[in-house]
Amino acid sequence: MLLNTLNSHLIYTSLGNILNVEGKLIQTYVSTFKIKLIDFDKIDIQHLIKYLSVFENKNVILPTSPIDVTIFHLTTRMNKKNIYKNPLYNLHDALLNPTEISELFNESKISFHTEKQIIKVHYKGQEINWSDYDSNVARLIINRLEGNHSYSKDSTVNGFLFLDKIHKHYNIEHLISGPEIVQNIFEVLNKSDDLEAYQKKIIPYIIGFKVSSDFLVFDNIPKLESPINEYLLKFCLKKLADEIMYSSNLNDNPMVRFQDELNIPDSNILYVYEIDLSTDSYKLI
Repeated sequence: MLLNTLNSHLIYTSLGNILNVEGKLIQTYVSTFKIKLIDFDKIDIQHLIKYLSVFENKNVILPTSPIDVTIFHLTTRMNKKNIYKNPLYNLHDALLNPTEISELFNESKISFHTEKQIIKVHYKGQEINWSDYDSNVARLIINRLEGNHSYSKDSTVNGFLFLDKIHKHYNIEHLISGPEIVQNIFEVLNKSDDLEAYQKKIIPYIIGFKVSSDFLVFDNIPKLESPINEYLLKFCLKKLADEIMYSSNLNDNPMVRFQDELNIPDSNILYVYEIDLSTDSYKLI
């Protein structure tokens, strides 16, 4: 089963399929109780289940087994031709495999290899010790590639539950200028010319893909107090109610990342949108 969160129509349809009811009945529920549903903490899933059970005259059940969910990821590419044909790699695999990013670094004489499960970086054949650089940006690189005593390595793919205008979300809008690791490494190594040349070539895209709910980790919810499918349903109900009430906020879009160093296979990529920054519009490619 797929919870497709591309737009409200597909949310209603896929929720209907998951709950084995008519999507229009869920739409009626949201329209009736919209004022309560815009407050995430007050959403009562059992109230919805009872409502649907009465109208359908059967025992409606929210599955507890994993379901597939669409997630939307902001990226930048120089070449859009292969987006559908290649996996969406986590950071470490993007650096270690033949990808646009690794080829970009190779052109600047920067290479990567693993050593004791951390990523080591060479520049012009010499291994870089990021601790030699007294800067916050160098520490960000260490956190991403090596981890530290407080945090494990940060290499996971992340994204948002809903499409919206995620390129304007305050948490990631800086990625329009390219991946953080590219910006950070070029900054520390004083390669501003290479960075500027790269930024002139890239175009931002949104990649929509499906992933099992088993792998999801919500950024602002460190510990789930109920099954993840209930959280997904609540997020969808709030989103649908917000649209009716014209109370949507870009920053309410749940940001998610994935357990372990998961890669997204190309077979899981469902949508690719090119972003026109001049009009804030998306074009499906």
